Amino acid sequence: MRKKTHLWTPDQWSPTPWTATKFCACLSLITLVGDLVGRFTTGTSGVGMIAFYGYMPMCFYMMSLYLCDLKKENQELRSQISELAQVKQTVAQG
Repeated sequence: MRKKTHLWTPDQWSPTPWTATKFCACLSLITLVGDLVGRFTTGTSGVGMIAFYGYMPMCFYMMSLYLCDLKKENQELRSQISELAQVKQTVAQG
């Protein structure tokens, strides 16, 4: 059984596209509920938009973290492929 030490540490957590998707879905739900409640209580629209404008940059931040990780992984894979190609070439010559 795995020992649970912390709820979250930077070493154990890596962003995925689903993290940003879940955050955006939650943000949309908060905005929708806030707007509906605002329409029924005050009669004005756009009451829930402050949450949308305030937290939307987090969606872009989470996706950029994931894309940076993908870029780093692609660079590592390309270097491994080039190393393997060099080894194959030396074996073929050798």
